[in-house]
Amino acid sequence: MKVLWHIWDGAAAWIVDELVERGHLPNVRALRARGEWGAASAPFPNCQTPAGLATLLTGTDPKRHGVHGFWVPGAGPQRKRMHRGFDDGILQTRPAWIGRTRRAVSVHAPWTLTADGVLPPGAVLAADGLNDRVAREGALEIPEVCSETPFPDAASPGAVIRRNRDVVELVERSETIRLGQFWTPVWREQGLGRWYRAIPDPDTGAVTIVRSGAWRTRIVGASDAVRDARRRERTVGPFLGESMGSFYRNGTFGRRLADGGDGAAEDVLLEVAEIVVRTMTGPFVDYLDADLGLWYLPVVDDISHEVVGLLDSDDPATVEAAWAVMARAYELVDSCLGETIAAQRPDGVVVSADHGMAPIRSTFLPNVALRSAGLAIADEHGEADTGASDAWYHEAGTGLVLANARHLEGGYLDTAAATRALRTAVEAICSATDEEGRSAVIMVLDADGNIVEPATVSGVEATLVFRSDVLPVADLPVDDRPWREPRRSAAHVTNDGDTRLAATYVIASPGRSARCLDRDNGEIAGLVNAMLEGKVTVCGSR
Repeated sequence: MKVLWHIWDGAAAWIVDELVERGHLPNVRALRARGEWGAASAPFPNCQTPAGLATLLTGTDPKRHGVHGFWVPGAGPQRKRMHRGFDDGILQTRPAWIGRTRRAVSVHAPWTLTADGVLPPGAVLAADGLNDRVAREGALEIPEVCSETPFPDAASPGAVIRRNRDVVELVERSETIRLGQFWTPVWREQGLGRWYRAIPDPDTGAVTIVRSGAWRTRIVGASDAVRDARRRERTVGPFLGESMGSFYRNGTFGRRLADGGDGAAEDVLLEVAEIVVRTMTGPFVDYLDADLGLWYLPVVDDISHEVVGLLDSDDPATVEAAWAVMARAYELVDSCLGETIAAQRPDGVVVSADHGMAPIRSTFLPNVALRSAGLAIADEHGEADTGASDAWYHEAGTGLVLANARHLEGGYLDTAAATRALRTAVEAICSATDEEGRSAVIMVLDADGNIVEPATVSGVEATLVFRSDVLPVADLPVDDRPWREPRRSAAHVTNDGDTRLAATYVIASPGRSARCLDRDNGEIAGLVNAMLEGKVTVCGSR
């Protein structure tokens, strides 16, 4: 059976259900009409993107696959350190599809290629653009007239911007490119380029030049397939790996809906999202010789982090405007789904996600509470000093609280003292309540994953499960306020059981009846493998 598997990062079941009810997402609706669909619970206790993707792809939980978040704390004496969740060697269980197909194509799905660019068994073509970011996005405000203003970074060391009233130009490597209020692709070399746009300020006359981040893509497979993909890549433009939400949050794109904007900033954000979808998928849509097409798209997650919180607004107009933005974001990936179905003509289709999304009410700084308890000490970077603090909230951001035990690198507390420090730390964090008298923490887990009371914590580490509407951050700034305004509109850090953190899924294949059935996200990989083997699995949720 030929299977197409779309993974939409952050596609929440509750949002997809609402958008389908409102008449959006025609391709998802068509699949639901002839297949199984529902909500798939996110992994526990961590439901950040790497943990969710690892569970989705391997069919195992974080304790077994070893990926707990974007950053994974080290093991043993190196517990203070951390590694990227997507790095080679972090995933302890390989994706379940590997070795189960004869001709698989992986389009930016993680843990496909090794660091050396080796294809796994059964794969014939793979692309990876997300693991080699050469430079981050940048912005430069320029006056009405300027001769030459340098705008360099690692990917564009010689870039210069010049402006004469309405004419804005980029000069780089002896090439002059006129910029305007549209996204302009600029290539540096094969597989590496970026996008530029001018954003005018109608009040001041100034213009801000926005430059995307730059990623170097890897495409591995048969030489003719790689050559064709590179040719199409040149046509669709340089790979873009994210929607530049930081520029949306800081006002570079204009005034946000949350700040009384008219939707223009969201238009720019969605322009970027459309480029992300096009550049990630465009080079591969026409590659037909595969029995499994695995496609990863991050844009729903990007937009959700910025907008989903507005769906909880008290203002009906703001809520409807936010739903309109979310509809446009989801329709980008739904349209891509329709395009790939039309091109690939699969026998079976799976659409799934790694987690959902919950609105955020507050940012919480656990280390501030630990400093007040006399446990955490700040370093010169505004973070917990892991050499001088008795206990701290680990900067990996996965819920881990660590005591500075002797067996750790640079540790100094004996076992009894470390246990006391850990217990005091957990109690201090749990007792730091918000203005409504609520703790940020709903559950404490010991090192083995067992639920324990704060007063009975033992050992040298514990994991905290936070409320879904709280964004925990490991920073340790100068002032002593553990509670802050939310840094993002929505998030998914630890799984407290909020149904809004559940991912969407739909599976359509011959012999499968239309029905709604909620599942565990760890089941999806097995269902995909069953489809590849020509089987129809209709068992209930675990």
